[in-house]
Amino acid sequence: MANGHDLECGRGVAVLILSLVICSCSPFAYGQAATRSNRPLRDGWHVRQLESDRPDIAALTAQVAKPDKTWMPATMPAQIHDILLTAGKIPDPRVGRNAAKSAWVGEKDWAYACTFASPDGTGPVFLRFGGLDTIVAAYINEQLVGRFKNMNRRHAAL
Repeated sequence: MANGHDLECGRGVAVLILSLVICSCSPFAYGQAATRSNRPLRDGWHVRQLESDRPDIAALTAQVAKPDKTWMPATMPAQIHDILLTAGKIPDPRVGRNAAKSAWVGEKDWAYACTFASPDGTGPVFLRFGGLDTIVAAYINEQLVGRFKNMNRRHAAL
């Protein structure tokens, strides 16, 4: 990606994903074994409720550069209920009848976004998703990199 493979600019934005880890590997060079590095993307996430089930990805990408108060800060991995609870948007769903008061959360669509520097190196770069919701579309710089429909699997995109 650092040499223009897949990403067209020096920074990437991942939108509509729960958590991901960048795993990059350098190809064999001069008979040396490939090196791998993992860079978990835990910090710098922002989350917001989507207005429709067909969001404007370009607008979300632009908004995440300077998130307003509609975007809640988050550290991954995190479920939407935990993020909303931390932000004071819902009562603790584990207490009393609060779960019923928070049922609306599961009926909404949510955008998870972070900005990160493209990894250095010449080898392929993989996004490894360690915990996606049931139905997810993942974008980097407005480019769809995958659609996922199973929360019980690990997913990767090149």
